[in-house]
Amino acid sequence: MKFLPKFTKKKEPIRQPRGASGDASGYVFRRSRTLTGTTSPKVTTSNEARSQLKTERLKVHELHQLRKRIMRILGVLLVLIGILGYFVASYTRTVSVEYSQTGLSANKQQYVAAVDDYFARHPLERFGFALNRKQFAEELAVAHPELKSIDVDRNWYGGSKAFVFGFRKPILRWDSAGKTFYVDGQGVAFEYDYFGGQYVKVSDQSGISPTDNGGEIASNRLIAFLGKMVGAVDAGDKGKVTDIIIPASTREIDLKLEGRGYTIKTHTDRDPLGQAQDIIATIKWLDSKNIKPEYVDVRVAGKAFYK
Repeated sequence: MKFLPKFTKKKEPIRQPRGASGDASGYVFRRSRTLTGTTSPKVTTSNEARSQLKTERLKVHELHQLRKRIMRILGVLLVLIGILGYFVASYTRTVSVEYSQTGLSANKQQYVAAVDDYFARHPLERFGFALNRKQFAEELAVAHPELKSIDVDRNWYGGSKAFVFGFRKPILRWDSAGKTFYVDGQGVAFEYDYFGGQYVKVSDQSGISPTDNGGEIASNRLIAFLGKMVGAVDAGDKGKVTDIIIPASTREIDLKLEGRGYTIKTHTDRDPLGQAQDIIATIKWLDSKNIKPEYVDVRVAGKAFYK
């Protein structure tokens, strides 16, 4: 039995439309476009392969997209202008100094120069938002230890309006190393007094310079000791303390009272209020006996010695 030969139909390649340049993508269908040309086999239009016109709907759509791009660009420009304006507004061009206490005669120029010197070392901190307040206060306190507080008065937009300084108020006047220092209640020594009060004079004969102790010539404990004892003695109505002498002896503090020519020796290890009571009791007894000693020693609790 013979089999008939099997005939297969030859597949013809699928014809792809090509543009004028031979690119098959030339006739890719596009939405919202009107296809243009001619139905006559003898008449052709110019560049018939690519002759497509935009509809009114497509034109409106493209204009809408263009407007959105323009608005985005304007928005970015406005943000950049706002940021630049904030930088300019917060920049500290000239330094203005004010005082938190009233009635002071401090020279502002030296503090303006100190702030300018700081900004010369840290130029970026002229922008108000970049100011490192802790570092700013520490460096100015090193140059001017009489400053107790440093604040910045800002405008509503963050710009620096003025630098507000508060000064330490002295309670003691300390003579050391050939110089006069003023000491506040925290034991910090400084050279400028803008309050003009009458302070207890402290003569330091220990030989220790304030520069050897980071600007502090006395500990908080010693200052508290002196403050309590001086206040208690003054309250005893036997004369105000006028002078405090710190001799080379360890832990000894000598006092001098108004109208009395002798020295009173005290000790920092004893309770200051207890020593004040011993001082008052000893002065009463000496006055009753009309004795004018060279010195009085109350360094031992409950006892007093005199010469």
